[in-house]
Amino acid sequence: MIRLKILTTIAFFLTFCFSCKKDNNAITESERTVAIQSATSGWSVSTYTKPDNSILDPNRVTGDSKYVNQQIYIFDKSGSVKSYDKISKIALTYGTWKFTTNDTVLETTINGQIGVFSVVELTRTKMILKTDDFEYDKAKITVHMVFVPL
Repeated sequence: MIRLKILTTIAFFLTFCFSCKKDNNAITESERTVAIQSATSGWSVSTYTKPDNSILDPNRVTGDSKYVNQQIYIFDKSGSVKSYDKISKIALTYGTWKFTTNDTVLETTINGQIGVFSVVELTRTKMILKTDDFEYDKAKITVHMVFVPL
């Protein structure tokens, strides 16, 4: 009986240790500013997903939302954000950025347009921003924009 308890305890301990996987890319809230600036060549959308992680067809993005995928975004430490065309690398728009609400919201102002995005995830290798104002099939839906550094 004692041997069974010991084996059970060891099995539980091993299961616990191996099931706890540390994300080496995870960062603290105080490092968000460093992370968003770490993509010195910019951030680019890799995919759009619904909150349930189902992938959306980028060809069905409509309205002004379709331009997000065509640009590269560079955030600098002075609070400026610049966008460039993905293909030609020509500068397109300039504006400002800042984190608000305890670094959980990214607010941008570009060409007078204010964008407010919930930060779902932000590491040096991925940025996921949530917006409730995304145009897809000519309707406004909630979308996660998954960005990767270039």
